[in-house]
Amino acid sequence: MLALVGAATFALAGCGVSMGADAPLATVSVDSKQTAEISRSDVQAAIDDISNSERFVQVIYNGGLTNADEQGVLTQLIRGEVLRAEAAGLGVSPSADDIAAAQVTLEQQLVQVASSVDPGDSETAAAEIRAELGDYFDLIAENLATNTSLRERYAAETEGGVPCVSHILVGPEDEELANDLLAQLEDGADFPALAEQNSIDPGSAVAGGDLGCADPQQYVPEFRDAVIAAEVDELVGPVETDFGFHIIKVTGYENSAAIEERFTSMFDNVEVFVDPAFGTWNVDTQAVVDTATP
Repeated sequence: MLALVGAATFALAGCGVSMGADAPLATVSVDSKQTAEISRSDVQAAIDDISNSERFVQVIYNGGLTNADEQGVLTQLIRGEVLRAEAAGLGVSPSADDIAAAQVTLEQQLVQVASSVDPGDSETAAAEIRAELGDYFDLIAENLATNTSLRERYAAETEGGVPCVSHILVGPEDEELANDLLAQLEDGADFPALAEQNSIDPGSAVAGGDLGCADPQQYVPEFRDAVIAAEVDELVGPVETDFGFHIIKVTGYENSAAIEERFTSMFDNVEVFVDPAFGTWNVDTQAVVDTATP
């Protein structure tokens, strides 16, 4: 599965060695039909984009790129092709809004990266790093959006599981505001937009109030009980906790184990050939490794 959490989202590769002529480096086949061919120049292009940002290399690669990271680039390019093949087979395609949301997520991660090297103005530094990464940034955003779209499809096809929750949190003194927001939502206002504008929970506000999918037992009792009792897409609240007043919406249910199994099985019908001079595809780890590695 693609690494899509934290700095690991970006850590696809790096190297300092020229890879020579533009020739097929790997082919990807699904159900015995070739779906993609990855060339040496594809890998080199990603490496060149990464190398454009000294600050990015400093934080993610501890200041230097190694030759071994070439295989990491190819691994992620292969996994991206598998994701797209799976999505095409299911008729799933991330929308422009999905890709824009993925870009926002990655930009937030870049702020964390930038704060390590330019804490005085990390947002400006993050914007500069994004520009330096060029097409590489867009590639990772597309992969992330495709990953998310597949998860949503898998979740829709999976029964049971844990609730996926969104909320808007206002302060303990803002019950009137909570009631006003609830009224706006009942009149058809956009939940994510109101969450971004009003929620004081910084972690979820930037995601339109999305808390993800999790066992409700992790929440404080009042919030937990409201989630357990809620119907899908029902607006609940205001619910008072020690944090303030919440407006809660259960957006669906996700069987995480079943979804992870779907992701794992995605590679069951995939065949990958890698130029033996470069490495070999390890079917257990779903990664390119040294040819001598068992």
